[in-house]
Amino acid sequence: ALAGSAYSSPQPPGSTFKIVTATAALEEGAVNPFTRIFCGGGYHFANRTYRCWKKGGHGSMNMFDAIKYSCDVFFYDTSRRVGIDNIAAMSRQFGLGEITGIDLPGEKPGLIPTTAWKEATFGEPWYPGETPSAAVRPIRHLWEHGAAVSLDLLGEATVTQPEADRYAERCLD
Repeated sequence: ALAGSAYSSPQPPGSTFKIVTATAALEEGAVNPFTRIFCGGGYHFANRTYRCWKKGGHGSMNMFDAIKYSCDVFFYDTSRRVGIDNIAAMSRQFGLGEITGIDLPGEKPGLIPTTAWKEATFGEPWYPGETPSAAVRPIRHLWEHGAAVSLDLLGEATVTQPEADRYAERCLD
């Protein structure tokens, strides 16, 4: 039952999604790899404090360090600069939210939230304070192309990606 959960129910990708946010920000020119953002353990925006996983903070971070140390505050601030619709567009470029195209029984697409989706679904606008949470820890998003899917497929289907094949050989030895 657990083997198919990675692709048969919407699961949040967690910190792996920070790569999508970073790529969208770079593409839009919202930040560059050397932009420094200070992490004191929390990010104050729209009458709310968004906490970093590291309680005392990481200090001054550039994008390289923010990815390396998974700094939430860096990506909260970056998401505000780039906007949810640009993050959603980059998510689609990464192939997220889509069916993988391989035979996975019960596979379901994920939800990529946008301003238009929220308006159509809830009849209200996307508020700027929603972007930091959605960009760092998306509420409902299916991570369909990561290691979990590859691991679930071992012995069940042929995986043609060279790295996945080498990983499978190591795991099965």
